[in-house]
Amino acid sequence: MPALRELWRRLPLAAAYQARNVRCRFQLCPGVFYSTQPPSSDVTVQYNHGLPVVTLTLPSRNERCQFTIKPLTTTVGQFLKDIQKEDQGIDRLAAISTDGTKFSSSTLMNVLLKNDFQLLINKSTHNVKPPPIGKGSDNFNSYSPCVSISQDYVYPEVTDRQFLHIFYKKAKVKKFDIEKYNRLKNEFAEDPSLSDISSS
Repeated sequence: MPALRELWRRLPLAAAYQARNVRCRFQLCPGVFYSTQPPSSDVTVQYNHGLPVVTLTLPSRNERCQFTIKPLTTTVGQFLKDIQKEDQGIDRLAAISTDGTKFSSSTLMNVLLKNDFQLLINKSTHNVKPPPIGKGSDNFNSYSPCVSISQDYVYPEVTDRQFLHIFYKKAKVKKFDIEKYNRLKNEFAEDPSLSDISSS
């Protein structure tokens, strides 16, 4: 800028107008969504108690924030909405693959977390490198079997116990004799003549 000021003092008004136009040409266009700076990698993914935790810096408050994700039930759209709820100063937010393809809002997070991707927040692009399956946390090993069988990360014993609790409660209301039912079911399973009927 000192060179432009020096020009301003030495040249007549017409030349000063031209110098001002030169200065305006170097301003950034407000319609550009991607930054020309190299992508930063201040978005991290770690696994805590078997669930992925995405940590990023919110642009308005310049503070770190963590988002815990249930990868088999949370979609990319829900994840991005959660970020926007936390920082309402975010105008543009998208998840983009490394080849530049935008992920749809209905894509499940487990698909997104399988490979590296970019998170576009306003005008800055952040590289995200999720840890490979089986690495990144001791607790991840408890989560990985759920990925291979496509089940949500819940305790089966708890859900079975909850089912039994509700079943016995409703049976009591309907005056259903569970002991008699179990006895008849076992007799049916043991009697060979009745098993022939059930197979036909």
